[in-house]
Formats: sequence, C-alpha cells, structure tokens
Amino acid sequence: MLKKADLRIIRTKKFIYDAFIKLIAEKGYDAITIQDITDEALINRATFYSHYRDKQDLLTKLSKNVLGELTSKMVLYAHVQGHQIDLSEFEGILQSIFECILKHADFYKSMLGPHGIHDFNLKMQQTIMDNLEQNFIELKIEDHDLDIPKDMVFHFITSCVVGMAIWWLQNDMKYSPKYTAKQLVKLMTKGPLCAVGFTLFNEG
Repeated sequence: MLKKADLRIIRTKKFIYDAFIKLIAEKGYDAITIQDITDEALINRATFYSHYRDKQDLLTKLSKNVLGELTSKMVLYAHVQGHQIDLSEFEGILQSIFECILKHADFYKSMLGPHGIHDFNLKMQQTIMDNLEQNFIELKIEDHDLDIPKDMVFHFITSCVVGMAIWWLQNDMKYSPKYTAKQLVKLMTKGPLCAVGFTLFNEG
C-alpha cells in the first residue's frame, strides 16, 4: 500500500507533467521557463527542483517513461512460430500501441504538434527501431535470411507506425485503436496499392 508521502509525490509529478505538456502545446518547449511550469502546476520552485534538475531533465524522464510504455507493447517475437506470425496477434500488438498513444494523447499531440520538440519524431522512430532490432535478435533473424536489407525493413515498419500515429492524432483519433490497427495491418501486409484495389503486373 502506498504511503501518503508516495501519493503526494505521484500527484505532484502529475501536476508538473500536465503543466509541462500544456505549455509545450501553447508556446513551445524553448519558450517555457521553470517559473511557467511551477505557476501552471501551482507548486513552488523548490518542489520542482526536488524532482528535476531542469526542464531538459523533465523532458528526458517524461519521454523515456512514455516511449518505454509504448515499446513494451511491441513483443513481436512472442507471437512468431517458425517464421510464421498470426495476423490477429500482430493486429493485437498494433492495437495495444494505439491504445497506449490514446492514453497519452495529450503528450503525443504536444510533442508531435506544431509547437512540439523538433526531434521527438526522430527519437520516437529510433526507439521503435531499436525495439524491432531486439525482436529480430530474439527471433534469430540474420541479414542473409532477408530479401530486403534489415535497416530498410525497420525503417518501413517504423515509418508506417509513426506516420499513422501522427495522422491519427491530427484527426482527433476519429477511428478506434482496434479499427486503426486493423487497417494498418492491411496496408503493411498487402501494400498500399493492393489495399486500394490495384492488381499488379509487370509489362514484358
């Protein structure tokens, strides 16, 4: 059972996180001061500094926690048997990712929005690619097993997930995580041209 002191810390950090995310969306990271954060969170500066060195430390810890939760859903290797993957399980993984993004929608909207952190998109992509690399290690998939270079595969999958996430957030998450995941699986497995009904052929 959490002590009152622990609950106080959790509550204080949430006030700081919420204030920080709101301010990034409103004025951008570079323009934010510690005083802005403490005023918005209704705490004093000493309380802020008891938890974080500065706003960069706050950003680093917040991003690490949220992206860590996101990649914890990406346990692809657990659903592969003899290089075969159950599409329903793959869809479930993507659904979990979008549910995680929905849970932290304010964070992702702020970070990926017009006033967001300029390199957060790249950080998010790199975090996912590192996770995919680990999945391939667990599956013992080597470069010579692939028809396409591994780094191209990682970049394609990552771009699909992050690109769809950004579009989804920009459109106020108008589709459910389950529906969005289902359509993304179609795009990734069929390819965009086949997914919209084209038949592919080679002339000559």
